[in-house]
Amino acid sequence: MKLYKQRYLCKECLKTWSARTDIVEEGHTLSHQLKRSVLHMAREGITATGIARICHYSPSSVIRIIDEAVELKSRVSRLPENLCFDEFRSVNSTMSFICCEAEGSHDIVAILENRLTKTIREHFMNRYTNRERAAVKSVVVDLNARIIIDRFHIIQLVLTASSMISPTVRLKE
Repeated sequence: MKLYKQRYLCKECLKTWSARTDIVEEGHTLSHQLKRSVLHMAREGITATGIARICHYSPSSVIRIIDEAVELKSRVSRLPENLCFDEFRSVNSTMSFICCEAEGSHDIVAILENRLTKTIREHFMNRYTNRERAAVKSVVVDLNARIIIDRFHIIQLVLTASSMISPTVRLKE
């Protein structure tokens, strides 16, 4: 569909304006129907580049439509008891951070622009109280991580460390 909006010129002040229509928002060129189609295709898993080819628009326009429709919360109402932390390659091959609920719905808790410890710490320290953070029982990180903090792994580390101590030293304690 092509929409040609009529432009008007005031002869006294020489200002111009466009005719209004319900098909597009004022000052925009993409129709409401096109935006709904883009969002539907995005939900179906089609990439922004693929949607752009189908709709004959630029990938940046498609991404802008999706960004306008998606509202990421700066904080969830309550931190889940079990969290998953991971990193992923994002814009310009930089690594970003994602945190989601470990069980059940796997709802996204946070997406941060980088994976620096400082950024992650500031995010949680500035948005959640100590009591809310203390309610988290476990944090699961990817399998390549060196440290996993949960009861099982702490007990396993203690038992491994104690087995490395010679039996004579263990008996003295």
